[in-house]
Amino acid sequence: MSVENEQLGLWKNSLFVRLFSANIFSLLGTGIMTVALSLLAYQLQPDSAGALLGSLLAVKMVAYLLVAPIAGSVAEKFSRKAWIIYANVMRIVAILMLPFVSEVWHVFVIIFLINSATAAYTPIYQALIADVLPNEKDYNVAMGYSRIAFDLESLVSPMLAVFFLLFMPFEQLFIVTGISLVFALMSFLLSAIPTFKANKSLGEQSVFNRLFFGIKCYTGTPRLRGLLGLHWVVSCGSSMTIVNTVVYVREYLSLSEDRVGLTLAAAGSGAMLIAFIIPRFLDQNNIRKIMVCSAGVSVATLFSISLLPSYAGMLVLWFIQGMAISGILTPSGLLLRMSCSEKDRTAYFSSNFALSHGLWFFAYLGTGWIAATIGIANCAVLMAIASLVGLLYALSQWPKERSFSLEHRHDLDSNNMIEHVEAHGSQDITRRSQQIVHTHHFVLDENHKHWPSKNVK
Repeated sequence: MSVENEQLGLWKNSLFVRLFSANIFSLLGTGIMTVALSLLAYQLQPDSAGALLGSLLAVKMVAYLLVAPIAGSVAEKFSRKAWIIYANVMRIVAILMLPFVSEVWHVFVIIFLINSATAAYTPIYQALIADVLPNEKDYNVAMGYSRIAFDLESLVSPMLAVFFLLFMPFEQLFIVTGISLVFALMSFLLSAIPTFKANKSLGEQSVFNRLFFGIKCYTGTPRLRGLLGLHWVVSCGSSMTIVNTVVYVREYLSLSEDRVGLTLAAAGSGAMLIAFIIPRFLDQNNIRKIMVCSAGVSVATLFSISLLPSYAGMLVLWFIQGMAISGILTPSGLLLRMSCSEKDRTAYFSSNFALSHGLWFFAYLGTGWIAATIGIANCAVLMAIASLVGLLYALSQWPKERSFSLEHRHDLDSNNMIEHVEAHGSQDITRRSQQIVHTHHFVLDENHKHWPSKNVK
């Protein structure tokens, strides 16, 4: 089947279309909010806008880090549709408070509330897409489109913000954000969202055990430890462009507010270009090469930013950085999907969301304060070095894989072992003492607690 026919079939899935539409409205709104926050930070503290914005975005990451794993551990006890709807209602209410703030601490509290709700719903949504599209080719194409939707936050949203700024003060951009999220909420309300395909044995455990199940499995999987290193590359590169764009454009280049939006749009257009292209070539065999090469480009771009380019040069570098970031993030959904079982997707996606955004916390906070202390050029050099460390860590943790099927052992008296062995058939099974040895596509779950040391050739 051609790529065009695969894409056409994807759009015939009415549930995916509604969920995708909701995601677009949500991301458009939050993208406009990011521009408004940048201008609000500049208004409240013009001499240290970058540091303030970095701190605000760090609070956002704290919310993600604290709430996402908890959401992943308790969400399966509730209706998935109700969970998503309530989280979005909370976001709308909190965002509509922003036009009325007068103190910096008001902004911090509201940003924490908004992003707590986002952290509660986003990993559930991500796992839902994997359930709605069981076919890997459909899922790959959907991840490309989902990545494109995410890039709307840095492309279309800034352009819309620039347009709205022609007619209204920036404070009213928060109202526009709320309206966009209302449309997202309506799309979710019209969607027949399926119930969780939960891990029943895990559901019987305590919240504490469920909380750490996903994190333990995630960090125990070599390719996902490599993904975590690449997430650090993403956080360093993106934080440099997101946090310091307003400072570089407004203070260093002395340009107008609308140039802030256009510069962010340059990064978004680069990201969107890659998100269109990659699904045509992406598969399990080349995913590592694509992501590692993209990380290398991101590191080189950060070093180039330290040269303090003109505005034209800045647009080019932001475009390239957007391409590199998308080259890492677009395939990451497939990497997660191939690294966990269907019943554990919520736990894995929640852990990925929390751990990756924990890295964003340090990147946002560091980028804002380093640039305010020693300048943008020195900040770019330090973030480039930090990114390089992340890339080297990813290479060390994620070796080239000859096969995703691994030979491994089970104790005969292990729980659910007969059911597990029968599920994978009787081929390639041998008995050694009190153990069974067999081979299949390996992921960490309740039956596989440790990663085997030997790959099958």
